[in-house]
Amino acid sequence: MEAQARQRRSQQERSAAARRRLCEATIEALARHGYRGTTTQRVAELAELSRGAMQHHYASRVDLVADAAEHLLNGALARTIEAARRLQPGSADPFRILVGELWQRLASDWRYDASLELFVALRSDAELRARVQPMMGRLADALAEGIGGLFRARRPGDDPELLVRMTFTLLRGLALEAPVQRDPAVLRRMLDQWADLLGDRLRLAGEAEV
Repeated sequence: MEAQARQRRSQQERSAAARRRLCEATIEALARHGYRGTTTQRVAELAELSRGAMQHHYASRVDLVADAAEHLLNGALARTIEAARRLQPGSADPFRILVGELWQRLASDWRYDASLELFVALRSDAELRARVQPMMGRLADALAEGIGGLFRARRPGDDPELLVRMTFTLLRGLALEAPVQRDPAVLRRMLDQWADLLGDRLRLAGEAEV
C-alpha cells in the first residue's frame, strides 16, 4: 500500500512537472511568436516533449493556452503584491516607488509580452475568452483586494481597490503604446503624475492619518 501511494505521488509529481514545462513553453511561444504562432507543435518542441505527451495533458490548444495564462498571471499577481508589501510607512514618495517598480517589471519582463498577446487574442477568440475571462476576473479581484488592502483613502469617496485597478489599466495602456512612444521623459512624467495623484488620494495602511 505504501509503495503504491509513493508511486501515485511520483506519477502526480511527474505530471505536474510536465504541465509546468508546457505552460512555460506556451508563455515563451506567446512572447516570441504571438498567439497565432503558438501552435501545439511549437509548444511541444520548446517543452522538449512529444506531441502525444502534450496531448495527454492538454486535449486542445485552448486548454493549453488557458492553463498557461493562469500560470502566467498567478505568478505576476504574487510578485506584484510582494512589491507593494515592501513599501514602508514614512518612506519618501512611496507611490512613485511603487508605480516605478511596477512599470519596470512590465517594461523589462519578456513574460509581459506574452500577457499582451493574450489580451489581444481574447478580443477575437471567443472560445479562449470564455475559458480565460472568468479566471482573469478572479485574479483582478484578488489583485485589487491584495494591494488595495495595503492602502487607506485620504478622503471620503476614494476607493483604494478601484485606484489600484486604474493603475494597472494605465500601465497596460502605456505598455501597448511603448513601441511608438519614443520620449522617455514624457513617459516618466506620465508615471510621476499618476503616482502623485495616488499619493493625494491614498496613504499606506500603517501611516498616520493627517
